[in-house]
Amino acid sequence: MKKTLVYIAIGFFLLVVATFVSQLILKNINSSQNSKTNLSPPPSNYKRADINQDGVVDATDAEIVRENIGCSKTKSCWNKVVDYTLSGHNPIYASDLDLNGDGVISQADVDLVK
Repeated sequence: MKKTLVYIAIGFFLLVVATFVSQLILKNINSSQNSKTNLSPPPSNYKRADINQDGVVDATDAEIVRENIGCSKTKSCWNKVVDYTLSGHNPIYASDLDLNGDGVISQADVDLVK
């Protein structure tokens, strides 16, 4: 009988501790999510416009797009590798440069890299 009471007491103690810890974790998650929601999101095309994936949308990205103006879905250049990301591990295909999704790489795509 004594052992049973001890096991019940230990079980109750563990339940209280687990509840307390889970409440702390949830509170921490909620506060970190709230702090993130106060940040202004980047423009929707920002990540896509970072062609070479160096973390910055700049003239280098614009130049990669500019060099491929005129390529379209109907041309063989569309699925060709035109460059590599900064790390050198990921190819950049001409089709990746069609930022506005109209099937043609044009000055409009270059203009989105700003």
